[in-house]
Amino acid sequence: MSSLDLPAGTYVTLARAVNLDKGGRTGALLMRSRMLATIAGATSIVATYDDGPDYPHRRAGLTERGHLDGGVRLVNLFEDYRGRDRSAVGSGRSDLPRLSGYETVTTDHPDGSLYATHYREPGSDADVVVDYHRPDGSVFLRWPATEGQRYCLVDHDEKVVKRWRHRAGLLRHWLAELVPSGDVFVVTDSRYSMPTLLGIEDPRFHVLELFHNPHTKAPHRWDSELRNGYDDILDRVAEMDGLVLLTARQRADVARRFGDTENLFNVANPVVLPELPDPLPERETARFVMVTRLERQKRVAFALRAVARARRDEPGIRLDVYGDGSMRPFLEKRVRELDLTETVTFHGYDPAARDRVQTATAYLMTSNFEGYPLATLEAMSRGCPVISFDITYGPREQITDGVDGFLVDDEDVEAVAERMVRLVRDPSLAAKLSDGAYQKAAAHDPESFVREWAQVFRTVKAQKARRTRLGAARLRRARLRREDAGTWSYRARLTLAGSGPAPTADGSSVTLDVFGHDDGQVVSIPLVEPDGRRTLRLRGRLAVDELAAQLGTQPVTVRVTAVWHNSSWRSVIAHGRLTDAGLELVEGEPPDGPEGAAAVGS
Repeated sequence: MSSLDLPAGTYVTLARAVNLDKGGRTGALLMRSRMLATIAGATSIVATYDDGPDYPHRRAGLTERGHLDGGVRLVNLFEDYRGRDRSAVGSGRSDLPRLSGYETVTTDHPDGSLYATHYREPGSDADVVVDYHRPDGSVFLRWPATEGQRYCLVDHDEKVVKRWRHRAGLLRHWLAELVPSGDVFVVTDSRYSMPTLLGIEDPRFHVLELFHNPHTKAPHRWDSELRNGYDDILDRVAEMDGLVLLTARQRADVARRFGDTENLFNVANPVVLPELPDPLPERETARFVMVTRLERQKRVAFALRAVARARRDEPGIRLDVYGDGSMRPFLEKRVRELDLTETVTFHGYDPAARDRVQTATAYLMTSNFEGYPLATLEAMSRGCPVISFDITYGPREQITDGVDGFLVDDEDVEAVAERMVRLVRDPSLAAKLSDGAYQKAAAHDPESFVREWAQVFRTVKAQKARRTRLGAARLRRARLRREDAGTWSYRARLTLAGSGPAPTADGSSVTLDVFGHDDGQVVSIPLVEPDGRRTLRLRGRLAVDELAAQLGTQPVTVRVTAVWHNSSWRSVIAHGRLTDAGLELVEGEPPDGPEGAAAVGS
């Protein structure tokens, strides 16, 4: 079997919408779908469920730009059901209930026919229910916007074929119809779509989530507070066939918090090396560039400050910014305040922006956080080195400081300005970093990317038969005690109740984890080698001198973590402090532990 071979089946990416003015996440999912099709020969589908009626236009635009190469199909739930003939919809028995007492507003399809009827309370502009129409005027779908109504699939005679209480039921039904036979590997790049997939009971379906951003809030440690929307998803990792992270660092952070289960994977974004002109055009000395959404996350104001500072030493420095967003008025005002109107140019959204990078001295990355940014890889693929803040996650994995770009401390505007000036004054350094950037991008080649995804899909398929469902875990006869000044011991019995193969050393473990509150460092001590029994005898020792050598002196929390293939269980058993005099522990959770301590021990 070739390392590029995929398991037989259909490969679906589920997204709410795909738009022409795509962002990084949309670009990444389209690229993955395209590469699976063109390199591995996969049957690849991008499935969306927004009600936009202009999918023929979007499809044509994306095809023209090369985003749907290789036979990738872009299908939309509304477009699909609107265009089905009678036999493909089925027949209903009961009439679609008529709605009364509402004001109605209609919208037309681009083809001129009626597309939607919006039902609203008198005097309100908020939809209660929306009926969507076929070209002949009949309703094909009823979509409630509030509680109390059902989602209804409707036949050509306006009889209800099927009803659902929740949108997720409709989406699951559609996906099953979309791929009626064979294995289906579904990847969603949005945490808001995953709950829909987790409800699929058809064993043909293998569901995976891909995170494009950090899952924690600042300071983005593994034990920091979770960002909105991530807690519900991460609490259900056991139900997924796979959770894919863009960096090994983020995978490790998830594993530290929720257990190192076997359904956690790491695949970085790739980049397609462009065909560069021969000879290469001269780089414009002192021209820097950004290709980014003008949103709060991107912190473009830091780049403006760096440019203003760098111009004190090199007045010829200028900055081109490609992209648009809600922060543009604020940033334009900031440009005026910093007297940079002749220095900084906002070009807006430009499909060819990547090519504008080719002649720049360097690319500036000032984001608050990222996952594994494509924009920087695309810049490096054109020989443009990147000057970036060292943020979570991505830049540290992409940039080797002084070899293919510069990595500086987060928010260190002075350091960014100094690196800019250095590149302007030292053309040989700029040329060296340019060569390094191109070589780094070349290491992110599409074939390696597909090879890694193929391994993920093969692993997911192979692990299906040994997936577990942990019903409960029970600690009994637990005893944590001080043996002497330098040693603490722990003994307990842990019973894992649920379905799946008995825990063995292949895929299962139980550890005693000690983590520091100040720096987040973790020391793990194995408690048992699972041998097939559901009740495990746990035994372990904490050597104070070894802990102190790794953690120093700081408050600590002690936790038991059990991993059972795709399932995990965690329980905080003690807290205390490492001091020069030794280790002091008190049983139970810390009353005022670090942010996220309660979640860690849940």
